Amino acid sequence: MRLLTVAAGVAVGYVLGTRAGREKYDQIVASTGRLRANPTAGQAVQTVQELFSSPAPAPVPAVTETAAATAPKPRKRAAAKVTGTPADLDNTV
Repeated sequence: MRLLTVAAGVAVGYVLGTRAGREKYDQIVASTGRLRANPTAGQAVQTVQELFSSPAPAPVPAVTETAAATAPKPRKRAAAKVTGTPADLDNTV
């Protein structure tokens, strides 16, 4: 229902804010009338209204402490071992 309200608000705002004149306004009103008379558009509006009026799905249960305790622990990575002298490292570039 919110989407339909936003779409209607955008359409009204465009119609009221257009600077193209009366001809553009009449064109928009005519196309809106054709859209409202279209049976496919009516079915789409009904489907959207049913979708937004249906109850929300049940929330996903939270992770329990037991599940968190049995989860595998991340392994620690060993630090890279540097070999050679500082002089050797300077010459590598």
